[in-house]
Amino acid sequence: MKIPFKIYYPGGNRTALVFKSLPKRYHAKISRAIMEQYSEIEQVGFVKNLKNNPHLDMMGGEFCGNAGRCLAYELSARNIKRTDFSVSGYKGKIHGSSQKGQIGINLPGDFVISVSRHALGHEIHLQGISFLVTFKNNLGVNPEIFLKHFSSGRLAVGLVRLVKKKSGYTIFPLIFVPSTNTLVEETACASGSIAAALVLNKLGKGQAFNIIQPSGNHSKVILHFKKDLLAFINFFGPVAFEGTGFIDYNINKN
Repeated sequence: MKIPFKIYYPGGNRTALVFKSLPKRYHAKISRAIMEQYSEIEQVGFVKNLKNNPHLDMMGGEFCGNAGRCLAYELSARNIKRTDFSVSGYKGKIHGSSQKGQIGINLPGDFVISVSRHALGHEIHLQGISFLVTFKNNLGVNPEIFLKHFSSGRLAVGLVRLVKKKSGYTIFPLIFVPSTNTLVEETACASGSIAAALVLNKLGKGQAFNIIQPSGNHSKVILHFKKDLLAFINFFGPVAFEGTGFIDYNINKN
């Protein structure tokens, strides 16, 4: 079976979206096959109900902000008026937007479960993915071993190193997805950027942040509060469509 997909570049973090309807139990294996054949692709998502109640399932059932922005880009490119959609790992709806070359997502405040101190920095639990955000260059522990331990019972986890720059804050995200057993030094990470912004806000640094991705692209995170409670989160940055690809995959043998 030929499985086609589209490739996007959301400021880094090259993403493949599959629009062909496939049984969910094959998503992880198909994702691994795509990432093995197309080594530049960092993650894979599966889209269903594109024209009516769109939903994005990530390769390990986790949440992914950049894949969500790729879907928002696709909805805009197809002139589909409905811009609300759902993403695996999060129980609510996400609002996508496109304006002046910037593709954004708007997340309700309940996307954030908790932000707390950790011996190595801050621990952030979001719906569908959790992070350790740190300013430390050396954790004193193997990052892969740490993430695999940290991932117990979770859909996806990340380690985000945060570095202050004149023009904002640079992040260096390392993401582990247990179901696909993939560990990726991502070139951009929307969820990791949001986690970093939550930590910076906790440290009294403000509510709006310019986050520089490892790719060099800039993204914006704005935290909106109502009576000291997080109401919603805006994340936006560039997304480019790069082309298409396909793999030959025999479902009956896998």
